[in-house]
Amino acid sequence: MTRLAKPATPVITQNDSETLGADLPATNYTWFLDGIRLDQHTQTISVYQAGNYSVQVQKFDGCWSEVSAVFAYALPCHVTNTESFAGNNQYLCEKDTAQFQALSPRYGKGSWKRISGWGNIHDRENPASPVTGLGYGENVFEWSVSANSCGTDSLRAWVTLTRLAKPATPVITQKGVDSLMCSHAGEGYEWYLNGNLLHFGQKQVIRVNQVGFYSVRVKEPLTCFSDLSPAFEYGLNTTSPVRIYNFNLYPNPTTGKVAIVLPTSLGSNIHISVYDALGRIVIAEYINLASENNKVELDFSAQKVGIFIIKLQSKNGIITKRLFKTGAK
Repeated sequence: MTRLAKPATPVITQNDSETLGADLPATNYTWFLDGIRLDQHTQTISVYQAGNYSVQVQKFDGCWSEVSAVFAYALPCHVTNTESFAGNNQYLCEKDTAQFQALSPRYGKGSWKRISGWGNIHDRENPASPVTGLGYGENVFEWSVSANSCGTDSLRAWVTLTRLAKPATPVITQKGVDSLMCSHAGEGYEWYLNGNLLHFGQKQVIRVNQVGFYSVRVKEPLTCFSDLSPAFEYGLNTTSPVRIYNFNLYPNPTTGKVAIVLPTSLGSNIHISVYDALGRIVIAEYINLASENNKVELDFSAQKVGIFIIKLQSKNGIITKRLFKTGAK
């Protein structure tokens, strides 16, 4: 019977960043990772997982060595993300809530952090997380992502969410015969007639040639709009360039026909226009006023129940009055 000597206990060496080797030549090798046998049986192995490696060698005579001392292997650091983008800066008119628009990292997860101001981040690892409770002014947040697989460095980017106070609600006043003025100066204006946007109304003072209900809202810098002003009803008690006229109409309210007593001082050639509540012309007539007859009759029988504006216009001026059309009793 031949007694064989046990082979020397091998030692593991790291040959390069992804290769381990046993220092002893042998006919067979058994490698272990965290105590679990691997299906690798060569002197040198490639490694792709961090952990505690060990090896046992077998000589030509069949004797196995003791298992080597553990070699703790760590994966090398690789570049993972090359940029961090926190999204475009946002401007919020009065609102205290927003949603982030960061770029998702190619590797791993990112993380939000508030740098200054106010705001509650709902999901710190979500690039599109909602944020609530923003304060007025600038609120600055940071989006960071890992720069390598070891997590030893980060890429950081900032985004600013600016909460703006809504401008005060303006008031409309009449300026002269045919102009309306917004009480507040701003960067821009939106004028409306009977709820419809006027495409020419981009100034603080506008000229108007149609009766109806006007409203306006003011834009401050960075696209923050005020609430709409109270409606201004243009065409009632309009001031003439020459003087103020008055005329009588009856009955008012009416269910059908209306008599209008025209002021002779308005001149002989008078244009009569009747507008409904939406500013549409429903009746239009030219009158050559005779000195002995200054009364005109208009028939509202075919018109719907509602408010109408009657405008008399001549070279001497303009005057309007409101008429109420009711249903028959």
